[in-house]
Amino acid sequence: MKIKANKTAFILEELESKDYCIIDDLFPERLIHNLKDNANELYHKSYFKQAAIGKNKIIDKTIRSDHIYWWNYSNLDFYEKQYLRYLKLFQKIFNRNFYLSTNFIEIFYSVYEPDTFYIKHVDNFKNSNTRKITFITYLNYNWKAFENSSNGELVLYLENNTLKVEPIFNRTVIFFSEYVPHEVLPAKLHRFAITSWFSQKMFI
Repeated sequence: MKIKANKTAFILEELESKDYCIIDDLFPERLIHNLKDNANELYHKSYFKQAAIGKNKIIDKTIRSDHIYWWNYSNLDFYEKQYLRYLKLFQKIFNRNFYLSTNFIEIFYSVYEPDTFYIKHVDNFKNSNTRKITFITYLNYNWKAFENSSNGELVLYLENNTLKVEPIFNRTVIFFSEYVPHEVLPAKLHRFAITSWFSQKMFI
């Protein structure tokens, strides 16, 4: 399993200069199709749970109203294992190039049902910076924009502007977890993604 050198170079250059990167078709299409099928099956079997916020896992739907399914490393299927192997390759690349010491990857499927959202936030708990890289891959076939309303777009709050990202199939968004506040606008249709955090954790 390899990552094309030109794609790796593009990602590193974008992260270095902008703190974020948006790249389409990073992964084999078949892989992302099968991951979408997995997410759909888990969702329809009611394995997704209401997402919580903070270390105390508080549920507050005025802040965050999506549902998620955490990956269990001991119970991954063939395609999830393949995606995880890619993530571990990227983890090594990011650690080496940005002098990070991440040693753990948190992964979950998310679904935003119609009218659900997540207000502006950063991907670390208060007084914590263990999450270093946020890595999101979108799973939405035939995603479409609506002229007068949102449909689950990701908004990145950058130093001098904001950037709205359409969550189209096999699009990956990568950014530094500590430095890029972001939000998910209300969805009109079901909106699926895989979110991963490359974290630096202390194991006792």
